[in-house]
Amino acid sequence: MQKNKLKILMCSEASFLNTGFGTYTKELLSRLHKTQKYTIAEFASYGFVNDPRDKDIDWIYYANAVKENDNRFQEYSSRGDNQFGRWRFEKVLLDFKPDIVIDIRDYWMTAYQALSPLRKHFHWILMPTVDSEPQQEDWIDTFLSADAIFTYSDWGASVLNKQSSGKINYIDTTSPGVDLNTFRIKDKDSIKNLFGLPSDSFIVGSVMRNQKRKLIPELFVSFRSLLDILEKQNPELGSKVFLYLHTSYPDMGWDIPELLKQTRLSNKVLFSYICKNCKHVFCNVYNGVHTVCSKCMNKSCVMPSVVDGFTSENLSNVYNLFDLYVQYSICLGENEKIKIKRDNNIEWIPISKVKIGDKAWTHNNRWKNISKVWKNLPKSYGKKVMKLSVYSDYETLLATENHEFPAYTSKELKIKHKSIRENIGYCLYNNRELPEYGKYELSQLKHGDVLLYPIDDTTKDLDTIDITKHIDCSDYIVLDSFIETSKKYSYPRYIYVDNDFCKFIGLFAADGTWNFNKNYTEIKITSNKKEINNQNLTKNIFKNLSSDNNVCAIRGYKERYAVDNSFCSKLHAQLFAKWFEKHENKKLPDWALYLPINKQKHILQGLFMGDGYFQENNNTSIYCTISETLADQIKHILRRLRIQFNVRLVNKKGNRKPQYRFEVPGNIKGGIFQQNSRKNSKNVYHKNYHLLQIKKIENSAYNKDTWCITVDDDHTMTTKIGSTFQCEGFGMPQVEAGACGVPIATVDYSAMCDVINKLNAYPIRVQSKFKELETTAFRVYPDNDNLVQIMLHHLLLSENAKNELRIQTRKLTEQHYNWDDISKKWEKYFDKLDQENYRANWNIYQSIMQPLSLDSVSVIKNNNFNQILNICANNLKDPSMIGSSKILNMLKFADYGFIQEGPTKIVPYGYKQIQEYIAQLISNNNHAEQVRSTNIKFEEDFIQYAKLKGHSNE
Repeated sequence: MQKNKLKILMCSEASFLNTGFGTYTKELLSRLHKTQKYTIAEFASYGFVNDPRDKDIDWIYYANAVKENDNRFQEYSSRGDNQFGRWRFEKVLLDFKPDIVIDIRDYWMTAYQALSPLRKHFHWILMPTVDSEPQQEDWIDTFLSADAIFTYSDWGASVLNKQSSGKINYIDTTSPGVDLNTFRIKDKDSIKNLFGLPSDSFIVGSVMRNQKRKLIPELFVSFRSLLDILEKQNPELGSKVFLYLHTSYPDMGWDIPELLKQTRLSNKVLFSYICKNCKHVFCNVYNGVHTVCSKCMNKSCVMPSVVDGFTSENLSNVYNLFDLYVQYSICLGENEKIKIKRDNNIEWIPISKVKIGDKAWTHNNRWKNISKVWKNLPKSYGKKVMKLSVYSDYETLLATENHEFPAYTSKELKIKHKSIRENIGYCLYNNRELPEYGKYELSQLKHGDVLLYPIDDTTKDLDTIDITKHIDCSDYIVLDSFIETSKKYSYPRYIYVDNDFCKFIGLFAADGTWNFNKNYTEIKITSNKKEINNQNLTKNIFKNLSSDNNVCAIRGYKERYAVDNSFCSKLHAQLFAKWFEKHENKKLPDWALYLPINKQKHILQGLFMGDGYFQENNNTSIYCTISETLADQIKHILRRLRIQFNVRLVNKKGNRKPQYRFEVPGNIKGGIFQQNSRKNSKNVYHKNYHLLQIKKIENSAYNKDTWCITVDDDHTMTTKIGSTFQCEGFGMPQVEAGACGVPIATVDYSAMCDVINKLNAYPIRVQSKFKELETTAFRVYPDNDNLVQIMLHHLLLSENAKNELRIQTRKLTEQHYNWDDISKKWEKYFDKLDQENYRANWNIYQSIMQPLSLDSVSVIKNNNFNQILNICANNLKDPSMIGSSKILNMLKFADYGFIQEGPTKIVPYGYKQIQEYIAQLISNNNHAEQVRSTNIKFEEDFIQYAKLKGHSNE
């Protein structure tokens, strides 16, 4: 029996509108519809019945808006969210009965859907516009209730995952694409000639609405500074440099003529103009709100607006004027190592050697794909490089001053007369939960603050090891249980990984070696003659590795009080050479790093039995190695065991190699471990983290290149001293500029980070952050001086270098912002649901709720919480509703006695309003269930028109 097609309803602005939401809806639905795999419907805000603009819609179309002369207009305009679909949503659901409902708009446009009485009947997908952090709690509450979340940016995904502790069902980032046919590279000289500009002019351009949040004044100030530098250093070049601003004026934003006057830029800033009469477009310095058209000679030219806008083709011409696009609304030294998984091998690799496709260990204790690696501007391009060190470790880190770290400071932990480390210890000792860590730039941190090192607690036990899986055995005869050589020597094929073998692995890493000589090959362990336990362990393991006809030899030294226990076997020499290597490259086998904790204790014991010794007077074990890799592995195991340690780099005299010297509490070689001990340690373990106290932060003379990477989803990486973060809302003009081959400079914050990472844009560093009163979100001011340096740097590039950047930017835009690829991400998720045979069940009975009689509900002082809880349990049949952000906020406002509806508007608010709200929920639920269960048909025009459109396109 053939399955019905998945029915998908998309709620958005009408797909024929030239808005961001409208364009996304058109591009996505048109592609999904062409697959013929789904039944598609659109619920169109700002779309009307019989709207002539819907002629190209080939799917079911539900209109949401009505005109002012319609007798329903009063109802439509009675609530602000009716324009987004609230007033018709349930009727559309009951008529179309979708399996999936999608909404890609802002929270306040979609929140009503979470409260729909029909919510349990459909799979709800949201793609919220996350352009700041933190997101408000009731927003997160709503996103958690969605069945799936897509995001506009990787940065937005990271914010949601962090705030929800990974509980939001994030699926993928599906950034808006761009029309690559319209927005394309054109001949720059021809376009400049078309606009009357010299071909050798240098244009810094930006496309933005004239709004308060657009930092037009800061852009003007930065450009003025650039001109001042050029006037002193190269006046001729400065005369050819212009700022081009494609914006609106007058508008609800900045007084542009006043800004031009203040910054002395009246003859250096160009603006777009369009003729309302003949639609001619051109650019000019500011020439008033209305100016004369050079084509039709009418005084009918204005700066573009939503009403009088440029066509996409004309806007593409404007982008092609630009030599650099500025969107004005984090890095490590090249040899700094980060924790990488490559080809299933885990290693510490310099960031400059990391490859796309490697995986990075993130602050969320998981491996995430690296999708981009890039070298930053020379010498950090104006950013100061600083050197960071922590207690109990020799490692240091070079990073730019604005590089961000998850950390604990006095802002998170405040207890009188205690350090941050003491505060943490106090909380843990008293079983108090630690607060959420903060996010700080390196320059904001200081001595005593605490960094987070994410511990990898992954466990992969091994009972046996099949030798044939580890080395090439083509020269041997491989049987079920044995491996034979050409000389008929026979060895067990499988090695049992018990506690003794694990102890031997540690001992071999300390005192063992392998040799390939002309006459014989061997593995051996050298021991002091008094180390009887070491010798007996070695003999027993060699016996297990061999069979009766193999030779185990014991050799003494004339001049040394030592003895070799050797096992002559080419097979095992090959195996141990691969597992352990030699000298300063000595290491433990990779498979040993994730064994269960008990087995790793025996590995550690074996290490200390070899090169370690115990200081009984201070109960401390000492271990030294010349191998940095082995030192890193020891730290890895100690952290998994939650054992504190101090490790320092000791430089020996003469030509001796430096040693990594460990001090660990307890008699490790005797098998006595002290886990979770905080005695005499500046650091502490908490859950999956090793909390490392900062010892010193100082300026560095480092002046080489700095590097950064893009880590999918989590946007963090792990250095040897802890986790660090990688580097405004998603701006389509940036991507359109990129499609036209214009290199981009954009602020290193919010969704703009995606443009930096994906289009290799110049990152404009953040100067300062502030919390916005209206949204409670953090906003930023960019560093004007840094922008000046970026503009100057790009201006002075050779023409060949500029052209290479132009071509590269176009290719990267094609790679990351292609509508076909974006649509396929959605299609992949829908097909997964289809393969799982998901279909909405619109026949599920929904219980009728007991109506709430407001007359019978009394307002009892100091007991209203319990009353609302009882109403949630008895009437709504869902006591958990009391814990929703919506109800909790309403209770808070009722306690206050008012709610603020605007900057200057205060409205009385009490428990009666909560009861009225719940009464309406109950009424909506019961009415919707009555309509659903009796299968009432709607005859309204928007329903009939949708059916008409649907049938006409079948």
